[in-house]
Amino acid sequence: MSHALLFSGLLFPLISWISLAMCAFAAARTGRSTSGAFIPFIGPVLLSVWLIRSSEPKWMLVLPWVLDIGTLFFLAALPRILEEVWQTSSFTRLFTLSGEDGNQSVEITFHRGGHYVLKKRWTRSKGEMGVLTLGEPGIYTSQDNVLILRSHTGRQRQAVPGGEGYVISDPGALDDYRIDGMQLFFA
Repeated sequence: MSHALLFSGLLFPLISWISLAMCAFAAARTGRSTSGAFIPFIGPVLLSVWLIRSSEPKWMLVLPWVLDIGTLFFLAALPRILEEVWQTSSFTRLFTLSGEDGNQSVEITFHRGGHYVLKKRWTRSKGEMGVLTLGEPGIYTSQDNVLILRSHTGRQRQAVPGGEGYVISDPGALDDYRIDGMQLFFA
């Protein structure tokens, strides 16, 4: 049991370190960024249990935590993750627009600070292939009662007042994110 715990505890940090080395190699070779597979907490928890069971000195309990790159990267990214979750949480939601067109439904939630999240879903029959759902975060501004939405990827749309809600203008879009002409109502 002791060796299995040690092996399991070392495996996850090893995967993270190998992933980091491969990302650095790929970036140096191609000049592009790559994403690694970093697994936080599991290795340090298992190694801490192993250290306690092995009666090792207590000061060694800190080593698995500071030497695990997956845990360190996660802790470094945690403030940004929490910020993004808060920006689009139900606590910051101002209003929601939603609508349907055929087998597609769209919901856009608008949040304090000028943030929005677009969610698009498809209802597909059994066996039909295709995208089922997708999401898109971004920022929005309001100008003369027109909502201007700009996704984090740079795509820009407008929600123009029309009827009891808004009509979406998404010119030139031909992909799955296209919602041009959809009528969205306050939910």
